[in-house]
Amino acid sequence: PWYLDLLSYRNVSNAIASELGVHHESPQAILLKDGVVVHDSSHNSISVSEIAKHVS
Repeated sequence: PWYLDLLSYRNVSNAIASELGVHHESPQAILLKDGVVVHDSSHNSISVSEIAKHVS
């Protein structure tokens, strides 16, 4: 897992959103498998149970 401090690295956050084709939100959880987004959620939609479905 990676954590990105948006205040210090906004340019990195914007590049990630652009590269992955996701809309930037904060807070946000983005899960990748083989470089492809398999889950993207933000704010109150971030759920441990949903994330767990993609992590094995």
